Amino acid sequence: MALILDRSKSIGKYSFQDALTFLQNLVSQFDLQNGAARIGLVSYSDQASIEFDLDGKKSLSSLKIAIKSVPYVNTRFTNTPAGLEKARYILSPSNRQGARSGRTPKIAILQTGEN
Repeated sequence: MALILDRSKSIGKYSFQDALTFLQNLVSQFDLQNGAARIGLVSYSDQASIEFDLDGKKSLSSLKIAIKSVPYVNTRFTNTPAGLEKARYILSPSNRQGARSGRTPKIAILQTGEN
């Protein structure tokens, strides 16, 4: 699963903190043991960044810490397409740290300043 997080000015600092809390609560619902679920995080503002890929966090505690540490960036532009493209990349089976090939579901959750 790829989480895609807006960290631009359009979301605002307080809503950004709410979004981080939401994502921490969301990931708590998944079983990360033995690779049952794999979660990556992409953040975007005027540019997109892979905060961590699907192989990056193997425990719930490290995943929640990584989510909490994503910085708010008060940029004027919101480049949602760049965030979606990075998410597509980390979900791609051709990416070494990407999704499993085959019939494994690939899920992306997009959080924007408009939500």
